[in-house]
Amino acid sequence: MSKMKKITDVQQQRQNKDKFNIYINNEYCFSCSLEIVALHNLKVGLMVDEDKLKEIIYTSNIKAAFNMALTYLSTKPRTKAETIKHLMSKGYEENVILETLKRLEYYNYINDEDYAKNYVKNNSMHKLNGIKKIKHNLKEKGIDENLADIALDKYDAEQQLQNAIDIGKRFFLLNTKTPVNKIKEKLYNKLLMKGYLWDTIDKAISIIERDEVVIEELDQMESLRIEEAKKLVEKYFKQYSKRESNSYVIKNKVAQALFRKGYKSDLIKDIINDY
Repeated sequence: MSKMKKITDVQQQRQNKDKFNIYINNEYCFSCSLEIVALHNLKVGLMVDEDKLKEIIYTSNIKAAFNMALTYLSTKPRTKAETIKHLMSKGYEENVILETLKRLEYYNYINDEDYAKNYVKNNSMHKLNGIKKIKHNLKEKGIDENLADIALDKYDAEQQLQNAIDIGKRFFLLNTKTPVNKIKEKLYNKLLMKGYLWDTIDKAISIIERDEVVIEELDQMESLRIEEAKKLVEKYFKQYSKRESNSYVIKNKVAQALFRKGYKSDLIKDIINDY
């Protein structure tokens, strides 16, 4: 037969009037909601055996964890793993968390399959992220790899390519004053960071370079790019001439500097030959 425990105090919390601190034998034991107090008629002087007390505490913790999870889930959709991590950070024990998760899944507050599908849809249609980034993010959020792969099947190669083209075309048109090779270099990095595959990036840039609108905009800015290249050549000639007297070496260094900035070899030669 389990030991009997005596409730010696029931104190309403100051910060949360719906919560009560329960004291057993003049020592704090646990806190619970008003509902739990009323349900079990918890009051000063009540004798409770240990097993019953454990049941009350467990029930109270389940209710508190469930309510905390609902608050956490109310701001935005979360995965099962994210919710577990949140409840663990609040100090709930494993058995309480597992039971809470069962209830959350039963009422469909948590559904990793739906989460993965919606995440892929949002990231492919609105954020225009590539498949590698989406898969990495789903893994970070604790989504099972099989569920992630099933959801990503909806994001086909054709849509990935079109998204990469849309991103790239806007990028080109915003950087028409920049040398084309440098635009391509920066775009490669941008698309890689957004999770696109190398093959998709290569195809997208190849298509963008042949786009009539892009070609027209780049042509209109060609004279500005040439003028900027001439200014850089003059700047680098002055800079390198202070440390080097050999004209061949100077021209070679100037050519390398412009090449790194994305200017084409033919343009570099034409400008440097005038010096």
